[in-house]
Amino acid sequence: MLSLTNLESWYGRSRALNGISLEVPEGKITGIAGRNGTGKTTLLKTIMGLTDSAKGVVRLGGRDISAAPTHMRARAGIAYVPQGRGIIPDFTVRENIVMGGFANRAGKRAVPEIVPELFPYLAENMDRRGGLLSGGQQQQLAIARALAAEPDVVLLDEPNEGIQPSIVEDIEKVILRMSRDFGLTVILVEQNIGFLRRAASRFAMLEKGAVVEGGDISGLTDAVVDRHMTI
Repeated sequence: MLSLTNLESWYGRSRALNGISLEVPEGKITGIAGRNGTGKTTLLKTIMGLTDSAKGVVRLGGRDISAAPTHMRARAGIAYVPQGRGIIPDFTVRENIVMGGFANRAGKRAVPEIVPELFPYLAENMDRRGGLLSGGQQQQLAIARALAAEPDVVLLDEPNEGIQPSIVEDIEKVILRMSRDFGLTVILVEQNIGFLRRAASRFAMLEKGAVVEGGDISGLTDAVVDRHMTI
């Protein structure tokens, strides 16, 4: 579904990714792990075309989108849920979700039918302003907005970071269903190794902007975690 070949990326003159190659299987969750500052967020931004400059090849469904601007990558079927969620606080829940529809290839500008099933609270509070939601509810809103584009690939950047425990489990269940029930391809940046092991089929461990370990999720052993994530 998504193929990255020799991907390099820069912020100004500072190189953040160093030749990352990664095959992301269709309809599965691929986990990205590593210490803070190793390039995990930059990898997702590079896939979306959001860094200052990049080299290498990004293919989506066999199509080379390396030169495509961000909005065309979104239209091609990639949705991005950034760290910090990025919802618009003065927009209502409904308006935030519908905003995601501007990347919908079929031109739909509506709340997806799956939102009430996945996020009952959002369905019951469509006219509530996004800024009044808790952090966990805003994360649910950011995911719902991404789904409004009806994407093929969803990039999730630490969706459980700073979320109250009562909602973390709900978000984890939604992520699992995105792949299992709806066939979406997911790249999940996550520090919770336990959840990565439960959710992902493959993983890549980053260090200094490069993949230093990877493959089947069974390879994400305690020894690998200790070697690359223990401070």
